Amino acid sequence: MELRPRSPATVALGTLTVLGALFVTWVAHVWRWVDCESESYSVCGSEAHTQFELAAVGIVPAFVTFVEGIRRRGHPLAWLAATVLVYAVWIAYIVWAG
Repeated sequence: MELRPRSPATVALGTLTVLGALFVTWVAHVWRWVDCESESYSVCGSEAHTQFELAAVGIVPAFVTFVEGIRRRGHPLAWLAATVLVYAVWIAYIVWAG
């Protein structure tokens, strides 16, 4: 099966990418909230804030993956690769900072 722009598979891929990015960002937000509630807010861990920002940045290429998937022309797989790269950096940061 070939993934062409505006095919049902490409639209589904874009939708799942956006939903995944929103879920990861929600997890990062909860992680930051738990980290900041466990200590004084004035000394809230910068690692939790940074990993939340990285997760939030991933929403942008995920959304573009969706938009490019529903357009007649576009490169949704390239944007999917960018999304995967952002979340690979997110995971590497969590492992490094953790």
